[in-house]
Amino acid sequence: MGGLSRKYQRLTDISQKQQRPYLLLDSGNALFDSSRPVAAKSSEAVTARGIARIYEKMGYDACNIGSNDSAAGLRFLAQIDNIPWVSIHFFDSRDVEIFPAYVLKSIAGVTVAITGVTAQPKNIENDIHYKHWQQRLPPLLAEMEKQADFIIVLSALASRDNAEIARRFPTVRLVLTAGNGTSYRHIKQVNKALLAQTASRGQYLGHLHILDPHYSRWRSDRDKDLIQLQAIIADIDGKINVIKETNAQAQSQNKLLTRLQQRKSKLAEQVQRLRTANSATTDEKTSDYTMENIPLTATIEEHEEIKKLVELLKSERDQLPRQKNSAPAPEYDPVFQP
Repeated sequence: MGGLSRKYQRLTDISQKQQRPYLLLDSGNALFDSSRPVAAKSSEAVTARGIARIYEKMGYDACNIGSNDSAAGLRFLAQIDNIPWVSIHFFDSRDVEIFPAYVLKSIAGVTVAITGVTAQPKNIENDIHYKHWQQRLPPLLAEMEKQADFIIVLSALASRDNAEIARRFPTVRLVLTAGNGTSYRHIKQVNKALLAQTASRGQYLGHLHILDPHYSRWRSDRDKDLIQLQAIIADIDGKINVIKETNAQAQSQNKLLTRLQQRKSKLAEQVQRLRTANSATTDEKTSDYTMENIPLTATIEEHEEIKKLVELLKSERDQLPRQKNSAPAPEYDPVFQP
């Protein structure tokens, strides 16, 4: 959890240096490491509540619900009301939304609508039902379009669903994903939306800077993109060299080496495309952006206030009685209060 204190320190550093307003968003799976069911009084649940307190202190603007987040049940999440949840999917027995479908934020004179989508989780109470994004998004986006200049979708869906959302709904301008795939996935454009993914488990801080988001055509800073891609390739080269130097013949190591080499090849193709891209100027106005994935390494200074909250959380967890190896059944509260 030291990544949280380092993340907030980097956010503070960036904010002080650039003196620009920003939105702090989470695309899901923040509270639990997996979707394995846990009890509401387990150490995992204590950790989740502690992370929620830290998120509150960090000042998150919106957080999506991923499949892992429901490990202790959706009522457990609903009781963690110090996190600004957004989710379009979940309804109680009266067909009332359990979480807000979206929130509106004003930043630098731009009204931004932020919504959240996810796949149907395994741990869902019998009297709570899930509605798919194909049903929910069309009317909600029509509603958001009337109120907002810019629409962001926080997504814990598969990459094919994220691309489909961008293709079907041109008013969606940004899809931020919580995928568990490679941490080196580069930002891409589908229709009028940018799709971006940072590393899983907080290994990176994704920093997206958008200049004047009113225009439908996107343009990246090509020089900065090249620098970032080359840095990622250098990082992959380092991992490849470590594997080769160990001279390990284990099948898992060979598979990892193959994946790294394949990823390096794809990134090299992106570098080549950027270098040969037509740089001719155009009169069409664009929304310019830069994207940076900042590694949250142990060398980054920790934010003292968040560090203390992390230490407090660890202390609370250490005081819990030791649990047996078998996973306890989830403990759902008998009465749900939306």
